[in-house]
Amino acid sequence: AAPGDSVELAHAKSWFRPPPHADRHVLVADLAGLPAISRLIENRAHRDTTAIVEVRDEDDLDYLPKQPALRLIPSIGTGNGVTESVLPNLVAQHCSATDLGYCWFAGEASAARTVRKFLRRVQGWTTDQTDVVGYWRRDADQWSDRFAPHGPRMYSIYEKAIAEGK
Repeated sequence: AAPGDSVELAHAKSWFRPPPHADRHVLVADLAGLPAISRLIENRAHRDTTAIVEVRDEDDLDYLPKQPALRLIPSIGTGNGVTESVLPNLVAQHCSATDLGYCWFAGEASAARTVRKFLRRVQGWTTDQTDVVGYWRRDADQWSDRFAPHGPRMYSIYEKAIAEGK
C-alpha cells in the first residue's frame, strides 16, 4: 500500500472450526497465511497435525513455532507469486478419502479453489471438514480490471443484502 491508496477492512469469512470427530488436522498455507498457521500451531495444534507450507526461502520456516508432534511438509521456492503453487498437489498427497480429518487452507485464490474442489468432489469430504480461504489472487490486477465496471452494482447488491440482514 502507498499513501493515497484505499484500504478496505472486512470481517473474517472463515475461521478454524474443526469438527469434534476429526482425528487429524491438516493446516496448509503460503506466505500470506503463515501468521495464521503459526497461531494455529501454537494455540490449537491437534495431537495429529500436519502443516503444509509454501515459502520462498528456507528462513521463512523459522517463523513457525516448534511443536514436537507436528509433521511439517515444506515446499521452498514455489508459489507465492513466483511460480504456480504446489499446495494443491501436496494436499492431494496428504488428504485421503478415508480420512476423518479436517483441512484448514489459506493461500492464493486459484489454489484454494482447486483444493476445495479436490477435497469436496474427489475425496468426498463434508463442509465441516474443510475451511479453505483464498487470501490473495495471483492475477489481481487483471481480475480487478475485468470486474471494475461491475463494482458499483455489486457493492449496491452487497449493501442491500447487509441492510436486509443477510
